[in-house]
Amino acid sequence: MATLATIENVWKQEYQNRHAMEIAERGGLLYDKFVGFVEDMQDIGNRIDQTQASYENAMGKLSEGRGNLVRQTEMLRKLGAKASKKLPSELNGDSLGLPEDEDED
Repeated sequence: MATLATIENVWKQEYQNRHAMEIAERGGLLYDKFVGFVEDMQDIGNRIDQTQASYENAMGKLSEGRGNLVRQTEMLRKLGAKASKKLPSELNGDSLGLPEDEDED
């Protein structure tokens, strides 16, 4: 009986060792996958930052400075260009301080 109990204990130990090795292997794979995920998230963050900078640059060209696109198109409208639509109030010439009837450069 003692021999059978010893054999059973050896098998249990072997079984536990196999599980420990499998857990270690799966843990390593999970860790590698997690590192890849973190790197992808950082890449997404960098691209969001780049997109934000590009957006701000484009909006600057659209509505900031003396020669911006909004100012130029509003000047055309005020000179008599026939348009059926008007820019949104947050972008229109009134909010940019364009003179009503003065010509600008």
